[in-house]
Amino acid sequence: MNIFFKIGAVFIVAFGLIGVWFSLRPLPTTISVPVSTSTPTTDTIASQTPSQSTPLSAAGSVVLDSVSPTSGSVGSVVTLRGAGFTGDNTILLSGNVGVRNVHLTSFTNGHQNLVFTIPSSISPNCKPGEMCPMYVRLVLPGIYSVAVENSNGTSNALSFKIL
Repeated sequence: MNIFFKIGAVFIVAFGLIGVWFSLRPLPTTISVPVSTSTPTTDTIASQTPSQSTPLSAAGSVVLDSVSPTSGSVGSVVTLRGAGFTGDNTILLSGNVGVRNVHLTSFTNGHQNLVFTIPSSISPNCKPGEMCPMYVRLVLPGIYSVAVENSNGTSNALSFKIL
């Protein structure tokens, strides 16, 4: 056999194993994000009336109180209720990016609401400068954890069943 063929085969197998390792490794359970102590931006203030201050718990953290409905299929509209949402939120489904750039929808009775549509696929939640596998995974029936990530941090996770 040609030596170049053998070397090429070794590289293909090595890169394939690296790809499998990235897809099977567990995702981090907590993400440490520095909390900003800066003042709210004009966009944040403009989205609220003067009597509606943003309820943040634990110095700027993001908190999910409820998900409604608790189950649905791809394409279903879901409302997340909680606190600490910003003008630019990322919805995570089982740690993967489901929807980026979700804007604060409403502020009712001391709680903020985000509305998003269950996507047909999810992708890795890669941070800048982080080595990351590039894949897109179909959203299949099952139970997914739903969390919100933004400049205030990452929220607790609630369950959502994809039908």
